[in-house]
Amino acid sequence: MGEEGPPSLEYIQAKDLFPPKELVKEEENLQVPFTVLQGEGVEFLGRAADALIAISNYRLHIKFKDSVIN
Repeated sequence: MGEEGPPSLEYIQAKDLFPPKELVKEEENLQVPFTVLQGEGVEFLGRAADALIAISNYRLHIKFKDSVIN
């Protein structure tokens, strides 16, 4: 018939709607102390008195010398 217009549906992936946030580190040498899950994004790494703290969009992870809170 006539000209074809744009498709009536757009395919948008979740990663496009919710892009990962930039990682904020208190110290450059800090490393994420766990395996990151698919879709998870670590947002903050820092130190407390005797612990390493990591915050992601999925979990709060606190690693002490002898134990872990996840």
